[in-house]
Formats: sequence, structure tokens, C-alpha cells
Amino acid sequence: MSIVILGSVGCQNLGDELILKNTVAHYKKRFSKELPDFHIFSYDIKNPFFTSSDIQYHEYFPIGLKRL
Repeated sequence: MSIVILGSVGCQNLGDELILKNTVAHYKKRFSKELPDFHIFSYDIKNPFFTSSDIQYHEYFPIGLKRL
């Protein structure tokens, strides 16, 4: 099973990072029999707050972000 999370996390914003960490922990507990793998889409994949062998980070840019 794959779980995809799209969020505005990264840049060591502790509040958002802890929400993401707890969300992943919740789904790991809820779907422990299926052993889910996580695909997290974020704008900062170079400095993740936490890592795990079942988490893959993918970079995305919200529409128009690069034009600012």
C-alpha cells in the first residue's frame, strides 16, 4: 500500500514537520498489517525533518511560486 501526502512542509518549520511526523505515525499504526510506504510531496526535500526507509520525498512547486 502506498500513501501519498502533499503538504507545505520543509525549511525546518517545526510545527508543520511535527504534524507530518505524527500523520505518518498514525497511518503506520492504522495500516501496520499492510506495511505502507509513504510518498511525501514537498517543496523542500533536501532537509527533511525526519527520514525512514519507507518514506520517499518528492519535490513539487506550487503553481506560480517560481515567478515570485
